Amino acid sequence: MKISIITTNYNTDKYLEKTIKSVLNQKGDFKLEYIITDGGSTDNSLKIIKKYDKEIREGIWGNHVVFKVDITSLNSLNSINTIGIREKYQDNVIQELEYENIIDSYKT
Repeated sequence: MKISIITTNYNTDKYLEKTIKSVLNQKGDFKLEYIITDGGSTDNSLKIIKKYDKEIREGIWGNHVVFKVDITSLNSLNSINTIGIREKYQDNVIQELEYENIIDSYKT
């Protein structure tokens, strides 16, 4: 099974690292597709995202994670909606995650 989690972000560096870690710490019999869309943040958000992108590519978080980053304009970010996301990823379990949220352990 593949689970897709999408975090939309704009200037939320205060919460972002905790949110990312809560997603990456998930373990189970599934592949994890983690997508972060950022609306062109001007705080430290992009630095945090790049840090985890590098760690995932180096295998620090295991080989069950696929990490995708979409840096877009704030206007484009505001146009992202649940319907469009669900249509694109309709064959997956989806969890939409706001910047201040964390995920407890997912059970498969």
